[in-house]
Amino acid sequence: MSALPEKFLKYVFYDRLEFLKKMLKGEVDPRDVYLMFTRANPVFITDGPAGLNGSVKMIGFVPKGEYLHEMLERAREVLREKSSKGMKYVLKELTEYFYDVNKLDLRVFGALEMARKHTWENIKANGKVTLLFYTPPITSFEVKCDAKIVEEGEVMEYLNLMHDLYHGTPSSSSVKYPAYILRIRRIYDKSASREGFGRLIYQVTQPEKSS
Repeated sequence: MSALPEKFLKYVFYDRLEFLKKMLKGEVDPRDVYLMFTRANPVFITDGPAGLNGSVKMIGFVPKGEYLHEMLERAREVLREKSSKGMKYVLKELTEYFYDVNKLDLRVFGALEMARKHTWENIKANGKVTLLFYTPPITSFEVKCDAKIVEEGEVMEYLNLMHDLYHGTPSSSSVKYPAYILRIRRIYDKSASREGFGRLIYQVTQPEKSS
């Protein structure tokens, strides 16, 4: 298998994009915001020196290598303008520029590590993590990944800036957290449906070159 299943991409990417567009238009019921966040905040399940552990972290797809520098420069600019132009400006940039499927590697997630505790210790030891997504009432996916820690460079800065676009301010950009680069290896549909209950829907059988 090569391309990720459309069902999973719709869940983890396209539905999030449509939700951001609705936010931009002011068409979102505030009660739906928290439910939508479940698509971006899986549980990171790891095992290793720190023992079996689960921790909720935000994820997003990372840019392809040839677009990373360009998108990093744009993220810096948008963050600088955030205070004066507001969140509506940020949402417009996210929906029209950053959520571009042609520029993103839809096989690789990025995430930040802010605590450096159990997940950090386990991934540092063995480079393995399982992501568990669950959106009530029935939708769930299990995603097994090879994990790499990145403590410097453009991809780490990009992931920090994307976090700040959602949650921070220009002054918070001085704080840089280490990042996880998560290459998807297998996906199981764990939904409580006829198509789910642990069915394997994606698998990489051969090692891939690291990006």
